[in-house]
Amino acid sequence: METVIHVDERLRRLREELTRLVREGEDEEGIRLRSLLAEMERLEALRRELRAWRMVA
Repeated sequence: METVIHVDERLRRLREELTRLVREGEDEEGIRLRSLLAEMERLEALRRELRAWRMVA
């Protein structure tokens, strides 16, 4: 199982990649951007779940 720290690190790397894509104007069709945003949403949901689970434990 992933820890909140691992998820936070993956989210940080995703944000960096998103920033770079937007800044450099790559991915004109937005395919990579949509993929990264979907992964970010999934990780943020996982982080919320992990934190809620930690509060119960």
